[in-house]
Amino acid sequence: MSPKPVEYAPTAWNSQKPRDLPPGLDVDKLSNAQKALRRYPMNGRGVQCGEFLSEYAADLTVGEIQERTDAELDKVNEGVEHLCWYWPSWFNPAAVVDAIGGVAGFFAYAGGIFGAVVFSLIDWDINQFFFGITHVFLPFFLVHYLAKIAIKREWVKNKRNTKFNRCTGMVSFNVSRRKRVSYPFDEFDAYVSIGVSRSGGGNFHLRLIHRYTGASVANPNPNSKNWEAEGEWELLQAFMDTSRPLPDIPLFELMREIDPASIEHDRRTNRPRRWWRRQDRNE
Repeated sequence: MSPKPVEYAPTAWNSQKPRDLPPGLDVDKLSNAQKALRRYPMNGRGVQCGEFLSEYAADLTVGEIQERTDAELDKVNEGVEHLCWYWPSWFNPAAVVDAIGGVAGFFAYAGGIFGAVVFSLIDWDINQFFFGITHVFLPFFLVHYLAKIAIKREWVKNKRNTKFNRCTGMVSFNVSRRKRVSYPFDEFDAYVSIGVSRSGGGNFHLRLIHRYTGASVANPNPNSKNWEAEGEWELLQAFMDTSRPLPDIPLFELMREIDPASIEHDRRTNRPRRWWRRQDRNE
């Protein structure tokens, strides 16, 4: 038996009933820094292709769904009032610790083991190898390991993430460590921010800018191609649009059972309950 469906608030975003919004900030009066953030706007609004790969949001994979019993899956949605999707934030202590652990892991293996092997081969000196292991690999690996343990055991709190609430249509995020703001989703415009990866390549981040205040938030998770950021923007719009069912990807499989638009769509199309669970993981 499925839990009770959630309810959409009057503020929930419905693309079929757009609001008559006033113009945003005068771009000509913005600072150079604000103009730079708006240099690469997304191409319009709406879902264009509707082909969302699970790799865009694989927090709940097919394998993880299949490993749970029906009773465990039934409990996931008990007491849920709002359907939300989160972006990590640099104001989130857990995200910062996770990033530090990731960088430490990179230096442990790339700088420690690889460097030790290279230098020992160049100098034909086994001492170079042990020096790299003890003075580079072990210290960085210890930081990497402690970061993973701290997150797993919740020694650092997972909070202050950017939250997209489908039921209320609101986007909530921190503009400072102590100040958190919430604005309607349809008041945001999407842009691409370009960064540089550790390997020197280009990264593309989806950035949302509130058209009336200039407050902005970006997904720190990088995309290697510009079209991947476009796909991420489409997926986000589809998630927030209550006139449509949730995107049919593993991440939202369990949410479908309590989302009114998805329930109606699945009933009309005879979509099997927990369809993703029936898929062959090897295909």
